Amino acid sequence: MKFISVLPAGLVVLVAILFSVFPVYWIVAMALKSPMDAFAIPPIFVFSPMWENFSRAWEMGNFGRSMVNSLAV
Repeated sequence: MKFISVLPAGLVVLVAILFSVFPVYWIVAMALKSPMDAFAIPPIFVFSPMWENFSRAWEMGNFGRSMVNSLAV
């Protein structure tokens, strides 16, 4: 009988965790998708990751220089 009283609290915690983790998953998934996959309707959940998106953003956004400036301060 104790299991039944704990079940609603566990379910609430599980839903709260999913609401907290899903946005992080979505951000990482969007960063790894191609533009066609990122804007596909309906959304594509299984895709081949494009790791070069990160290197391209690093170069175009001049993050290396910004990182050096932040570490120097």
